[in-house]
Amino acid sequence: MIFFERLYLIIYTFLTIASFLYKGYKLYYPRIALALECFFIFVIVVLQLVRYSYGNHSCRHESVGYNVWFLILSLLVTPMLVYFLLWQIYVIIVDFVVNIVALSFILLEFLFSLSALIAYAR
Repeated sequence: MIFFERLYLIIYTFLTIASFLYKGYKLYYPRIALALECFFIFVIVVLQLVRYSYGNHSCRHESVGYNVWFLILSLLVTPMLVYFLLWQIYVIIVDFVVNIVALSFILLEFLFSLSALIAYAR
């Protein structure tokens, strides 16, 4: 599952940057807001990559510690994605779709990770 989400992160990043380019060119977008939202996309990408790393280590080593960090990072990334889904300056359909898919991946991985945490703790 993490493998597919890693591939999706490339698609997510590309489509989100393309969306910002479109919104910056076609719509009135305050420059500071555009810069901050682009920075938050960078933060999301970095947090997602760290989260994937912890998820891979957790699966390979059946480690409770890595699994807990994976869950914590999942909880940190979720509000950022919800912001881009609902509250950014302009939400276009591309933003809505890519963020729904990303949140779906996180929800599924969170549930699988919780079940793995229970199994590892035994």
